Amino acid sequence: MRKKRTGKQLLRSRADRAWFVGVFREWGNICICGEPAVQAHHFYPKGLYPALRYDLENGIPICMRCHFMHHHRGDPSIHLLITANRGKKWLAGLEKKKRNDITWTIKEYEENIKRLEK
Repeated sequence: MRKKRTGKQLLRSRADRAWFVGVFREWGNICICGEPAVQAHHFYPKGLYPALRYDLENGIPICMRCHFMHHHRGDPSIHLLITANRGKKWLAGLEKKKRNDITWTIKEYEENIKRLEK
């Protein structure tokens, strides 16, 4: 039997979806390899860096092959290509932001949804 999701879980799902859509709106739908992108990848993992979970700068449109190669094969070339494409200034900006600490509350989910769905 499936557990009923709480209000906070529903908001997180909605915010995750808004982030996904926002990444494609912000960066287009072409992967770094030139193929059509179908995934929105977190450059810095959302589980390790919660402050970057809904940051569009941390989002990368990516194809299934590159996403698989990165997550399941541990291929570092994907992140090297992203970094080369986006630049050192972009990476330095994310490095600064990733140090922020955050605990997601209902209010913060709602604010992120509002910002991302603009």
